[in-house]
Amino acid sequence: MPVIIAILLAAVVVGVAGGFLILNLVKPGPAAQMASPLPVKPQMRYTTETITLMGGTSFETPAYVLSSTNKDKSPKVFVLGGVHGDEPAGYTSAGKLTAAKVSKGTLMVIPRANQVAINKGTREGTTDLNRCFPGDINGTNENKLAAEIFGVARDKGANLDLNLHGATGFYLEDNSHWGQTIIFDFPESRALPDRVVAEVNQGIAVPYEKFSVLIYPIEKCMSYLTYQLLHIPAYGIEVPSIMGLSKGVYYHLRVVQQFCEDVGVKVDNWSEILAP
Repeated sequence: MPVIIAILLAAVVVGVAGGFLILNLVKPGPAAQMASPLPVKPQMRYTTETITLMGGTSFETPAYVLSSTNKDKSPKVFVLGGVHGDEPAGYTSAGKLTAAKVSKGTLMVIPRANQVAINKGTREGTTDLNRCFPGDINGTNENKLAAEIFGVARDKGANLDLNLHGATGFYLEDNSHWGQTIIFDFPESRALPDRVVAEVNQGIAVPYEKFSVLIYPIEKCMSYLTYQLLHIPAYGIEVPSIMGLSKGVYYHLRVVQQFCEDVGVKVDNWSEILAP
């Protein structure tokens, strides 16, 4: 009997010791005990505000303000397309920009500025919108439209104004045509487009398809008045119709992309926007 009791006591001692050993093996170390759960990064949300211009009229058209939940809302780039209804590259390019996923800064886009002219396929609706700025809020047709467009750039605090246009031929083949140019109105505005053109032209193999910077002041146009009254850099981006719509749209968007990157507006889906 004493032998049996001794055996049982030994078994108990061995079991307890083994239990302590197992606990020590699986017990988390000090670092694991002190580690806290990793913080969950807030998911980026892209936001779109839509503003209706000339509501209830044949000129009614939307403006889009694209940003994100990111608290940093500056800088702000304003893009205008469809000023002339016979320049489809302008309103097609601006239309693609409305799908931009902006994660830093703000992108303001009015893709089809002169809806009447676009529907008619003519330069003008009733008059040349690009000779009506800054407009007259109590005026009629393009004069009131110009005032509402100008008001978006002003009230939303634009830091840069880009206007998308179409030309006929290539400037580098015949300087009576403005295709593949960035046009500005005041000499002191030149540094930014020079940088943009230098970057964009690196990706253009055909010599006459390369962009040029051209100073050509036009009073009453959007870029002239934006610079003069809002004191922000403003440019017209011209692509030639003879290269075809798809290629013209690509070059418009590539230049807008470079402007955005230069001033610090981040768009997360440029590859999607630039795709045909």
